[in-house]
Amino acid sequence: MSVFSGFFVFEQTKVYRRRPFYWSGNFVKAVSIEYNTAVLGKKLQYCLLGVWFTLSIGILSWGVWPPSLESRHLSVPGYGRITLEWDSHNPIGDISIIKLSFDLDEKKDRSVVSQPSIKARLSNSSQIVVVNHVEVNNEEEATKLAEARLELAGIDVKPLGIVGQPFRPGGEVVFYWNVNSLVEGDFQGSAWLYVVDKSVPENLRSRDPIAIQPIELYWRDLFGLSGTAARYVGIFGLLAGILTFVVLWLQDRQAPQ
Repeated sequence: MSVFSGFFVFEQTKVYRRRPFYWSGNFVKAVSIEYNTAVLGKKLQYCLLGVWFTLSIGILSWGVWPPSLESRHLSVPGYGRITLEWDSHNPIGDISIIKLSFDLDEKKDRSVVSQPSIKARLSNSSQIVVVNHVEVNNEEEATKLAEARLELAGIDVKPLGIVGQPFRPGGEVVFYWNVNSLVEGDFQGSAWLYVVDKSVPENLRSRDPIAIQPIELYWRDLFGLSGTAARYVGIFGLLAGILTFVVLWLQDRQAPQ
């Protein structure tokens, strides 16, 4: 009985001594798997955070990227130089400025000339610019009025209609327009420049353009976002990404090694 009992105890002890070793192996494997999963999870979090930063910076860059400025210079016989400047590509909702400057050259011969209107094709554009030779008299120059008008259908233009400024030889006349569109699209129009004799009664004045310049503007969105919305989304994305990175970094420092 004692032998049997001793054998039984031996067997029980043998089994009892092997069980802790067996469970220890499973525990190490479980810890190893959990550690690898945590490492992979951290790597995945940082990868997703990098993608988040990339998208936020891209959206913000699109919203704040300077528009492409285009300019066209044109010499008007008997007057001087006309320069038209505008931002051709703009985010929807952003206001674009169109500038038309009329630089009067007093060194030019301002004797009376009368010639038929001519058409000059620009070297950097496929559009046609109409230039008229207008009668000019140096003594009457002070009574002249430069007027301009911008025609762009489908977008908001301010100021509307004809705007005018008096001019003298050697001076410069500058016109500005604010244009804006809330929809995506391509818009075509033209800028008109006139010279009017103020000494003639209004009902007898003739308004003949000395130059007509074509202009094209394009408004685009980014996944349906306007320029302002893209800037807000980009800034919010960057702030959220920075905050998330700080939280993950603090968690890594506090985690047991």
